[in-house]
Amino acid sequence: MNNLYSSNLILLINTTNFSLNIGIEIEVCTTRKSEKNINKNNKLKYFINTNNATIKCNDGFYSHEYIIDPSPNILFIKNNKLTEIFHNINIINKNSIQCKDDSCGLHFHISSDNIKLSIQGLFFLINFILNWNDKYQKEFEERFFYKKYVGKSYSPPLDLSQKNKELLKEQKKKLIININKNTNKKFLLSILNKIIYITRINNKNLNKNLNKNININNLYIYSISPPKRAYLTIVKDEKFIHVEFRDLLPWALKRTIINFPALVKEKYLETIKETNDEIEEINKKL
Repeated sequence: MNNLYSSNLILLINTTNFSLNIGIEIEVCTTRKSEKNINKNNKLKYFINTNNATIKCNDGFYSHEYIIDPSPNILFIKNNKLTEIFHNINIINKNSIQCKDDSCGLHFHISSDNIKLSIQGLFFLINFILNWNDKYQKEFEERFFYKKYVGKSYSPPLDLSQKNKELLKEQKKKLIININKNTNKKFLLSILNKIIYITRINNKNLNKNLNKNININNLYIYSISPPKRAYLTIVKDEKFIHVEFRDLLPWALKRTIINFPALVKEKYLETIKETNDEIEEINKKL
C-alpha cells in the first residue's frame, strides 16, 4: 500500500479540484417490454438496463432498473458532467409511470478520488456518518422526495444510538494507536467492516450484546433481525470511501440528479474541513 504518512503524521485530505464520482440507480415502470433496441441503438450512452425483482408494476407495464454502465471508465460520472446524461433521462422517462405501491426508488453511489481508503479517509467517514445522523439527514429529508412521505419505505433513516456513536469514535482511537504498527489494507478494511456493522446493526440488540462483552466482530451474527441498509449505507470498497444514499423516489429526476450530489458535495467539504482540523490536532501529539 502507498505510504500515507510523512514522519508518522496523518496527511490532510486534499480539496484541490475536489469532485465527486457519482453512480445512479433509477427504477421505473414503463410500457417498453424490452430495452434491447434502446441499448442496441446506443441511445442510452451512460445507462444499462438490469432486472430488479422488488419493482412492482400495474398490468401492461414492465419493470426496469437503469444503472450507470459498469463498463470501464463509466462506472461513476463526475458531478460536473451530470447534465450530459439528461438525454438518457428523457429516454428513461418516456412512457414511464409511477410504480405500484411506490416500489420504485432512486439511489446515489458517491465516492471521491480525494478520499481513499486510508486513516484520514476513515476519519472522514466516521465524521460524515455522525454528521448525517445528527443534522444532515434531516436537511436532505426536507429538500428531496423520500419514500417515507408516501408511506412506503424500504430503507429506514439512519438512527444511531449513543452506544453506536461511541463505538464509531472508538474506531478512530484504534486507527491512531495503529499508525506505527499496522496500517496496511487488511487492517483498514477490518476497521471499515466494523463501521459497516455498527451502522447496520439493530440498535437494541447492539446494546444488549455489548453488555455481554461480545466482540464487535461477532455483533453482526447476533442481530435477531437482519440488518437493514439505511438512507446512508456504507459500501465496502477497497480503494475509495464509498457510500450509498438510498430510498429516494424517482421524481423530478433532472432536478434531483443535479441538486442531490451538489448538496452532498457541500456537506463533504464541510466534513473534510472538520476532519482536517481534527487531524492537525492529532498530529501535534504524535
